[in-house]
Amino acid sequence: MKIEEILSVIVPVYNASVHLHKCIESILSQTYKNLDIILIDDGSSDNSGEICDRLAEIDGRIRVYHTENRGVVAARNYGVDIARGNVITFVDSDDWIEPDMYFYMLEIFDKYKPDIISSGIIYDDKYGYSKMEFDLILEGMYDREQIEKKIIPIMMYDIKEHKRAVISSVCNKIIRKNLWKMLTRGVDSKITYGEDAAVVYPCLAKAEKVFIINDAWYHYCVNNSSMVHSFDTNSFKKFKLLSDYLEKVYKKLGIWAVMEGQLKEYVKHFLYPAIENIYGIKLGESIYLFPYELVRSNSRVVIYGAGKVGRSYMKNLIKTNYVEVVAWVDSAYDKISDLKFQVQSPFIVSMLIFDFVVIAIEHEETALNVRKNLVSMGVFLDKIIWKKPEIIESNGEIV
Repeated sequence: MKIEEILSVIVPVYNASVHLHKCIESILSQTYKNLDIILIDDGSSDNSGEICDRLAEIDGRIRVYHTENRGVVAARNYGVDIARGNVITFVDSDDWIEPDMYFYMLEIFDKYKPDIISSGIIYDDKYGYSKMEFDLILEGMYDREQIEKKIIPIMMYDIKEHKRAVISSVCNKIIRKNLWKMLTRGVDSKITYGEDAAVVYPCLAKAEKVFIINDAWYHYCVNNSSMVHSFDTNSFKKFKLLSDYLEKVYKKLGIWAVMEGQLKEYVKHFLYPAIENIYGIKLGESIYLFPYELVRSNSRVVIYGAGKVGRSYMKNLIKTNYVEVVAWVDSAYDKISDLKFQVQSPFIVSMLIFDFVVIAIEHEETALNVRKNLVSMGVFLDKIIWKKPEIIESNGEIV
């Protein structure tokens, strides 16, 4: 039987001239031909817009729209608004797809009429290495009852596998246009981290039928400009924006009790690499807040303690250059060999010129004993700083 469903393929384009030809050619080469190809030139400053126009002259299925730069969320939604098909999908302008992708997915759509079809992703790096990711859910059709029991409880985070059960990308999926429009009206265009998740998971939660395919045709091109390589101190605000938005949506959908823990774990997936990238603290390490309010900036400081608190303080200070660390000391200095910086004996403190000694020790009794020893060495009490170390939690709260 001939499949006549129009599939609208929406491609947001922003300064993608290097990869754009390969991307669009992979769409034009699809064995499924009934495509409505929408290129949204999102205010590109290179010649991407001109390339789009030339491609439209080659194939009448391509429509090009030039807009001011508003970001991928706005570009996608604009494409959906003008889509001719009742089902939509997306391709990022630096990625490409295999020729039979839409043929296989539209066959399934024609047979089962699901609201969402989700497939896998192939990750390609610049060195020619590829790896695949599939949804953790078994291949097949899921009705509303099965979605509630088998998909929603693990879609953002499967506690057994310690990862998401459904890939958050919109590009490896086919989605009914009316479902997309229903769930994206309130999406904040300022969301730039997790913008796919902001749509995919609410759509899954609202869908009546979902089909999972354990096969992959979409090639995601990994590059150093991707999100995980571009963290900065503003990243935490962006994570919070996504988290707050999804919390509001899940409460409206009546699934917050199921999704609260999943959302926290999902955000951690981005938060931990950001912390490692910005502060040099590896995943799983405790992050202790240096007592900035007790220590003047640019003062000369001795850090006493090379355990988990001291290491966290040092990594923080190296990143911020808040003070000058004149020495790092610990009573077990002769047993510490895994650090780049030399840890010395506490006895050198009496020979140093400094403004403060910061005791980087968690337990109060031990810290008080250290303070007594420092006083006995001639260190003035007002130069000794100790505060119960505060841990920065993954949600940004201090405990």
